[in-house]
Amino acid sequence: MPPHEQAPAPKKQLSHVRSDLLLHGAHLGLPWAVFIALTVFGNVLRLVSARDPAFGRWLWLTTALVAAAGAGGAAWDRHLRRHRMTAAGRLTGPVTIGAVTVMTAVFLNAGYQVPLVLTWMIGGIAGCVGWDGWLHHAAAHEVTLGFGASAEAAGLGRASLVVRERPRAPRRAGAVPVMRGSIVHPGGEVTQADVAARGANLEAAGRYPPGAFSPTPSADDSAVTDFIVSDPRLLEHPDPWPGPHAPGADMSVPFRLGTWQTGEVALIPRLPLFHTRGMGMTGSAKTMGWGYCQLGEGVTRQDYAAMILDPAKGEQFFGAWRPALHRFETSEEKGLYLLRALHRARRARSDYLGARHLGQWEPGCGLSFLDLFLAEAPDVIRMLETARTRMAGAVMSMDDWLSDVKNGRSAGMAWNVDLQLSLASEMPTVSQGQMSHLCLGVESRKQAAFGLSARQIDATTCRPELWGKKRPGMAYWDVPTLGDEYATVPLRFFHWQGEVRQAFEYAAQWPAAARPLDDVTGEALEAEPAPPASHALPGPGRPRKGESNVRPLFGSGGRGGQPAPAEREAGAEAAEEVVRLHLAARYAKGETVFAFNDLTREGLWGGVGEGPGGKTNRARSWGYNAMKSMVAVGYLEEAPGARQRWRILPAVQQDRDETGEG
Repeated sequence: MPPHEQAPAPKKQLSHVRSDLLLHGAHLGLPWAVFIALTVFGNVLRLVSARDPAFGRWLWLTTALVAAAGAGGAAWDRHLRRHRMTAAGRLTGPVTIGAVTVMTAVFLNAGYQVPLVLTWMIGGIAGCVGWDGWLHHAAAHEVTLGFGASAEAAGLGRASLVVRERPRAPRRAGAVPVMRGSIVHPGGEVTQADVAARGANLEAAGRYPPGAFSPTPSADDSAVTDFIVSDPRLLEHPDPWPGPHAPGADMSVPFRLGTWQTGEVALIPRLPLFHTRGMGMTGSAKTMGWGYCQLGEGVTRQDYAAMILDPAKGEQFFGAWRPALHRFETSEEKGLYLLRALHRARRARSDYLGARHLGQWEPGCGLSFLDLFLAEAPDVIRMLETARTRMAGAVMSMDDWLSDVKNGRSAGMAWNVDLQLSLASEMPTVSQGQMSHLCLGVESRKQAAFGLSARQIDATTCRPELWGKKRPGMAYWDVPTLGDEYATVPLRFFHWQGEVRQAFEYAAQWPAAARPLDDVTGEALEAEPAPPASHALPGPGRPRKGESNVRPLFGSGGRGGQPAPAEREAGAEAAEEVVRLHLAARYAKGETVFAFNDLTREGLWGGVGEGPGGKTNRARSWGYNAMKSMVAVGYLEEAPGARQRWRILPAVQQDRDETGEG
């Protein structure tokens, strides 16, 4: 079926609404059906016994059977309500069944008497009306009446509960009804932070499954905490990818990416733009859950352009989307050129929007929406960090990319980076601070703290460590375009049942050629030609013969603090050569392993001259940069052990021999 002929999403939602209405109607009609059935049953027996007096002797047996059925029904109802939090919730059903049984037995044996008939009719109708009222508010009453004891057991003191939305019937039998409400805690005794911190205790006190309680501090009253109760077991099995939500629409229409734990479809608005940092362990579906669903929606929208850099897994996962992508690079060298091109495009797009007096990208402004994915981002980060030391004439730097992250949002560029652990060593903190928090399954609570936002960490019910990779696609997402209540409610991304093959077939239906890039972005991307074939990366740490690929470590100045010759005013190569020659001399003497302080005591740093502005070089700031550079070019490697030490590699002596130095 072509994409534009796929059934619209509201149809499925209407089906859920109809199911809820039918279930609620059945609950309301049940007492009336029982009352009518018992009335007809009793009258039929009385009429039969009136025509055939011999039948009357069987009334005692009928009465006994009615009593037995009533007792069995009361016992069964009591068993079904055994987990209710209050006595009213546990006993209302059995007591009602017992009363109906007694009245039926009396009616069968006493015959037609006006007081009895009036009692039966008036009492039955009143009982049905009362039951309808109870059933309509039963779940809310149950939770409200039982919350006091649960709150006290959870350490929340005299907190009370207000139900703001009547509990909705769950999507499966036996599940916890979905409910929204507010916890009112006495001012000064309990704070919003206390409620968030005691969320897991509240779940245990109320006998809820782990992760059912999602608290959100009220923005209007510091003595109130809003909450949603839902059943995490509803997301044990993901919903299959249903197709695009709004093909042909612009980016103002939200993306349909999965299902919330409340049973609602997860509609994520993409405007105003935001960056996303997705964290999760291997197998948590960062790529085939989040990545596939976001691309699946995006490639069907107007003015949408996706570009992906994946030097780690190459073609394996995102390669299937190549027909629908505007750029997809898997090599380090081409990836750097793509990032550099995007750096140019960001400034050109900002100038374009500024000339039209637009402070933010918006649909119809004349620029494409750029959705930019860095798969396995730590590999890309390390590529940027070491490019200048390992690659002659590197075209892109870490500082430029950080500038793009900080300033690209208003230019219509959304960065999506995925990584397994959000450590500062994996991705700079300044870039993490610009992004929304998306945390999929992790291995431990300690790891979860690196992926969750501050308010998700405060809510002890946010526990992605319970999923691991057993529930791929489960996630918490603190998105600035959504209401605060959804920050602590889990979602599960749709499941692509055909996986890579399904993505390949889908991408072919939505080619990138049907969504051409705008002229401003296209010209910026093409402003610099692709790297020539001869511009290849050198081997591990080895420069190409006749040129230096070492990033300058030091400022101007020559050896021994003396001014350098005019032709070497920058002094970078001379300073680096001092370090290399010193290491070569140590290697020749067999002193291959050393600590940083060994070089300091030998006065090495005084021999590299002065830094920019004539400032004297400092051993630690300059020296550690030197060690990193020497490791990058293959002259050193870090030696094992608790104490930081380095080992000199033969490349130092080989380069010395090749240049004729001795």
